[in-house]
Amino acid sequence: MKVFRLLIPAILFLLAACDTPKVGFRYTGQKSITVGKNDFTVFYNDKQAQALRHNRIKLRETAQVQADAVMATEAVTGCKIRLGSIKGDPGLVEMRLKCG
Repeated sequence: MKVFRLLIPAILFLLAACDTPKVGFRYTGQKSITVGKNDFTVFYNDKQAQALRHNRIKLRETAQVQADAVMATEAVTGCKIRLGSIKGDPGLVEMRLKCG
C-alpha cells in the first residue's frame, strides 16, 4: 500500500506536465487552436513561441505538423516566424517571433 501512495502522485504529476511548454520557458500568453488535422496550444511571449500538439497522428502525417504549428503560431500571435528558427518534433515545435 505504501508504494501506491507514492506512485499515484507521481503519475498525476507526470500527466499534468503533458500540457505545458518546456521547463524554463516564460510565456505571457497562450491559446488553443486547430489547424488542419492538428490541435495545438500555442504558448508565447514577445520573442518566441512553442506550439504543443495534442491530437494523435499517424506516422505519415508527421511531415505536416511543423507547417501547421507555424500557421497556428502566426494566427495566435499575429507575428511572423523568423527564418531558420523552427525546431522541435511532432509533439512540440519551438520558434522565434518577428513582430512589428
